[in-house]
Amino acid sequence: MKLKIYQLPFFLTLIGVLLPWITMFPNFEALVWAPEILALLGFVYLSSSEKLSPSFKIAHIFIILLFGFHLMGQIVSSQGIGGSAILSVVLMSVLFFIFLKTAPVNWLNKKIISQVSTIYVIHVCFILFEILLLNTDNAKILWELSNGHYKAANIGSYTPVPQSLFKNSQAASQICVFAASWFVLLYLSRKKLGIRFSRSYAVVLSASLAVFAVYPTTTIQIVGIIMLFAIVYLKPFSGSLFLRFLVPIAGLIFFDPVYKAITYKMDTDLYGRALHYQNAFTNSIDIFFKLPVFNQLWGAGSIESVTMHGAKSGELGIVVIILQIGVVLGSIAIIAFLALLLKMLRFDYSRQFDNPHCFPWLWLGSANALLAVGNLLSLIHYTVAIQTGGRALFSFHIAIVMLSLQHLVHYRRALKMTSVNDKKSGLFYRHN
Repeated sequence: MKLKIYQLPFFLTLIGVLLPWITMFPNFEALVWAPEILALLGFVYLSSSEKLSPSFKIAHIFIILLFGFHLMGQIVSSQGIGGSAILSVVLMSVLFFIFLKTAPVNWLNKKIISQVSTIYVIHVCFILFEILLLNTDNAKILWELSNGHYKAANIGSYTPVPQSLFKNSQAASQICVFAASWFVLLYLSRKKLGIRFSRSYAVVLSASLAVFAVYPTTTIQIVGIIMLFAIVYLKPFSGSLFLRFLVPIAGLIFFDPVYKAITYKMDTDLYGRALHYQNAFTNSIDIFFKLPVFNQLWGAGSIESVTMHGAKSGELGIVVIILQIGVVLGSIAIIAFLALLLKMLRFDYSRQFDNPHCFPWLWLGSANALLAVGNLLSLIHYTVAIQTGGRALFSFHIAIVMLSLQHLVHYRRALKMTSVNDKKSGLFYRHN
């Protein structure tokens, strides 16, 4: 079966999912950037086949040139290249969007929903497999699968924590929250989307909630509360009065353990390492203000260069990223992301919401925007979203938001053109 160019984003995301484990083996370390390289090769193929012209715009060229200029600036300053993961997310989002635009219209919507669902099913199934091995004293299998690089972190001193396919102790809870959010959204809108909510989806949804309940992390609890409120109160998702009444109660229930966890780690009387914990969060902020203005604007470069400037901890992930890429590029990336989000929200509350032709794109864009926001919020503490595997999935979500917006904009323009033509036809008949 011939692989179509518009199927590349899905397959590259699947490849990225497996890479954290594959790259643990000798001679496979270079595959860390395999999705990016394959995406660029796909772009070259698209350019040479003369199928690119309707998809490629000046805005895309500007983004690529901007990031190219940034890379050259860091190389010239001899600080090493920093923030390559963020550059990857931006460039892959644009490339995935270009690839998806080449798909026939009748292929989209339900197919993309199926692809995103498949990715989260694979993630959650692996976490369940991992939990089974950890709790039956078979962790050695995981150790062998990762070439001896698997080290189960613990909650307290007794419970091993699954690391998921992203191979990170914080990633399992993050993946489960995102998977649960996706399948809840799919269930709530299944009738309007014309989607059959299969038993496997229901099982994965239940498993995601159960895993998160057993292996919670403070950061993802906060992100989860924000996503829960968005699911219930944003128009494209749920209009249930019962859920809108229930969610504030659930929020209060979740707030208590989150508040206690945060205040516990900040209280020197209760937690012996509280001062160390506080310093770990403020260290990167202190380093930023000590940097020369040029480095503040354009970044200090590689992580080695950031360390040389005195950074000792990466607890505040987003600030470490800013240390590497600088305020200019960081601000542009965040502002562009927020602009996409706000544009999507404007469509959510437009008159086209109940239009059967628009709703699938409104839902698809809104659901993926929510997951992209979850990834962005998680960067406040740790950086799973821009590590190997995570950045491909993050890029896929952003690309789907861009694609949804494009279809909605085209539909709105078509409606305006129809309205203008109807008015002109009315005037013509009136004059005759």
